[in-house]
Amino acid sequence: MKKMSILAILLITLFNLSYAAGDHETKPLYGGKVSVFKDIDIELVARSNELKVYLRDHGKPIQLKRGTAKITLLQGGSTKNYELPLKGDHFELTGSFPVAKDSKAVVVIQSEDKVITARYTLD
Repeated sequence: MKKMSILAILLITLFNLSYAAGDHETKPLYGGKVSVFKDIDIELVARSNELKVYLRDHGKPIQLKRGTAKITLLQGGSTKNYELPLKGDHFELTGSFPVAKDSKAVVVIQSEDKVITARYTLD
């Protein structure tokens, strides 16, 4: 009897998790890493020569008229802060950036009256 109860609880839990996830795809479109804040996908493309942040709402690009994106890169004991200007439908900054494997990144986006924060571990 206990085994049946545990099996039933597991099946209900799995069903609820798959139902809650819905059909919201979070695959990266630009080769970066994706984090989800509510229904907004935040894709961070962090390379040694560029930092880019893309925002999507259920897979559709969010058209921003203004806003700021700030990225903090953490590697070992070192912390670097960058501000990315808005370029069309995304935020972008070119230069030289310390994006080694297992570095951490914190992205803070402010657009009008909304603030979105996303955290990443870089590959």
